[in-house]
Amino acid sequence: MKERGITDGLTMNQLAERNAEHVTTIAALEARCAALVAENVGLKYQEPAGYHVIKECGKVGCSVATLEEAEKTRDFWNKKWTIRPYFYSAQPASERERIRR
Repeated sequence: MKERGITDGLTMNQLAERNAEHVTTIAALEARCAALVAENVGLKYQEPAGYHVIKECGKVGCSVATLEEAEKTRDFWNKKWTIRPYFYSAQPASERERIRR
């Protein structure tokens, strides 16, 4: 019995077409990966949109724009409360593309 080769009976043109499809798919995935890396780098160094002053029970007592305001609020009401920054995330790339069209 003859073993089939890697081509599985495909012609060279069919193999070339299949290869081109794979190359195109890989290029699209690499572009998407690069876009995600760029987005993550931007978010990594993003300034907080504001600060939440968190009560002891874990609920948000208030939200303020600056760390200084958050510290003043916490110190006035209860020094045991904590302060956490919050961020606005970027729109997903698919949403931006849909809006552009």
